[in-house]
Amino acid sequence: LLSNFTLAFSLTPLSQSIVLGQNNDTVIYQVSNKNKEPIALEVSLVKREMLKSGKEEQPEVKDGQFLLYPTQLILKPGQKRGIKVQWLGGKISSEGAYRIKVEQLPIDFKKEKSSGIKLLLKYLGALYVTKDSFKPKLSASIVEVVDGKVLIDVKNAGKRHKILRSLELKLSKNDQKIELSGKELKGIDGENILAEMTRRFELVLPQKYGSYGVNKAWGIKLKYD
Repeated sequence: LLSNFTLAFSLTPLSQSIVLGQNNDTVIYQVSNKNKEPIALEVSLVKREMLKSGKEEQPEVKDGQFLLYPTQLILKPGQKRGIKVQWLGGKISSEGAYRIKVEQLPIDFKKEKSSGIKLLLKYLGALYVTKDSFKPKLSASIVEVVDGKVLIDVKNAGKRHKILRSLELKLSKNDQKIELSGKELKGIDGENILAEMTRRFELVLPQKYGSYGVNKAWGIKLKYD
């Protein structure tokens, strides 16, 4: 979400799933103009591919995969409008992750000259095309330990994304154990692992574990909601 000082419009909900096999290949997003002036919006869809770092690449979706309507619209002050997204891509073997982009266009309906730079608003909503039978399958491994910082790969070998909510992490070797949760897992807890993708995280161990000698030979287990 990129915002100026006053929210010109809103997008709800921010995340939806098209679940195939339930006679429902369509979802509706709603945009609302909270401004006192009309606004023009442009709507598009992009594929969502996540690198190990968490940075997203957003290539264009293939032609014929979706029906998106409308792609451009004007909202009067206080007006609400639905945006229809329909899956046309047929069968899938794994969950697809996409972004719906709703961007305010720089149109001055008053046709008056104004000074300064007009900051515009853009929403990035989440869209998944999935099936009930698809499940996440997470595993973790230690890649490297440098100066008390543990590099961890979290791999999702499953066919559905998983958000690491209420994450607990356990490191162990022989009779040594380290259990971490909450603020100790800042930067990992709450992160999204897309289907068939891997994320890499940097974990800073609390000072009390500095003498444990954590290395790649340690086992690692994840627990989450």
